[in-house]
Amino acid sequence: MYQSGYSRYLLGESCEAEFDNDFSMPLRLGQQTSGRNHATIEFKMSNIKLPEKLARNPITQKAHARQTLWQITVPLVIGMLMAITLAVLAGLGGADDASRWADISLIFLIIPAMLATLLFVVLFAALNYGLLRVLKYLPPVTRRVQDIFSQAEQRVRTGADMAAEPILRIHGVLAAARSLRQQLRFRR
Repeated sequence: MYQSGYSRYLLGESCEAEFDNDFSMPLRLGQQTSGRNHATIEFKMSNIKLPEKLARNPITQKAHARQTLWQITVPLVIGMLMAITLAVLAGLGGADDASRWADISLIFLIIPAMLATLLFVVLFAALNYGLLRVLKYLPPVTRRVQDIFSQAEQRVRTGADMAAEPILRIHGVLAAARSLRQQLRFRR
């Protein structure tokens, strides 16, 4: 099958492959490997021509630039301006203001640690709640599983006893015969 610039080959029953004719890839069909048809494709890297530079979509490029501006650049500039303003205000104040600014700085340093701790508290509360829910439904389920294994154990024991019973009977009869023989010897 040949279609405008592409070679189309049927591989097996439902697998199709398309190859660009510019790459000159020999294709061998009909080989058997463990009962399945397959094709062997050999590439010559010197024949493959890669484009110099891929053209970008101008619409998505503009959207990306706009998102970069509003989601990265503007918040970064605002944060830097706030930090510089706070540093200037801290430097302009006197010795009394230094203590106040130290307290404010300490508050800002503690807030991330508090948020991280709050995250772990919420996580542990959710795990505790989930564990309580599971423990409410788990005992009846485990009881059923335990009953099933108990029945299986009883059946295995019964089967083992039935398998061992003929051997034990034979050993019992032989032991009784030995005992009777010994008693008869001592009586003579």
